[in-house]
Amino acid sequence: MAAVRGDLVDGLGAALGVAAGHDDGHSVGGEPLLVGAFEVQGLSFTEPGFRGCAFISASADAPQGGVVEQAAQDYRTWLHELFFDLAQQAGATDAKSLAHQLVLLYDGAGISAWLDRDPSAETAARIVAATLVEAAIPD
Repeated sequence: MAAVRGDLVDGLGAALGVAAGHDDGHSVGGEPLLVGAFEVQGLSFTEPGFRGCAFISASADAPQGGVVEQAAQDYRTWLHELFFDLAQQAGATDAKSLAHQLVLLYDGAGISAWLDRDPSAETAARIVAATLVEAAIPD
């Protein structure tokens, strides 16, 4: 999971046009990545056949205690840790609380885009995320 997580963070940086490797001397903090996660998530909203989060869909009918439930739990842990780590990097006063809020927003954006067939959920989620991040990070 750590390698995938690193790839996602690098992908976020690349998608946002920033140097994820930091080799050029420009540091990329967690703040743009926290908001950028929603932009990257939104790329899937316009894909043909988008049907929301695969882990949510697979978990809906899967038996408890099986491999699907474990995979979904691993994903959820990873998602919470990703937002927590980025919130810490950004200097959030309460990184745990900010991460929790952003995970809820991330989930809601995906469900809204899917069930409402509304890819603009990304824009709304990104605006709310930016507001949450700005409020959580001291000047």
